[in-house]
Amino acid sequence: MDELRGMNFIKMVQKILLPMDLFLQWLQVLGLVSSSQTCVCGGEMVTENKGTLTGKRWACRHNWCRKKRGFLVGSFFENTSLTPQEVFQLSYYWCRNTHTISEIQFDMRREDGSTLRTRTTVDWNNFFRDIRVEYFIQNPVCRESYDSR
Repeated sequence: MDELRGMNFIKMVQKILLPMDLFLQWLQVLGLVSSSQTCVCGGEMVTENKGTLTGKRWACRHNWCRKKRGFLVGSFFENTSLTPQEVFQLSYYWCRNTHTISEIQFDMRREDGSTLRTRTTVDWNNFFRDIRVEYFIQNPVCRESYDSR
């Protein structure tokens, strides 16, 4: 996670421009996406290429089971219609507090010309804020340790 602390704009752009499979591998190295899954039957799951948002999904190795699961299940990136790169880019802008909603929409314009809806951007900003609040509830900052610096 130290890599994320020192990430500047150029490094962020380099990451989001990686091909999807390399970006997902990087998220796995960071521990933000699982590198293994266990099926409900107890079997080991493997990744297979599929025409999904990420291009991958988990599949049970047992021939008698064959259950499938989305590649991002159980991760921060689950249940979103945005790509992991888009979520990462949004989180970068939120953490750095560098962009207004309209600037985010402009900078994140997709190749097909579509943009993030204002509501989507606001929802993600609220979600990031809620995560921050939850973090500080679970990890309160002790004033006296701050004052002793």
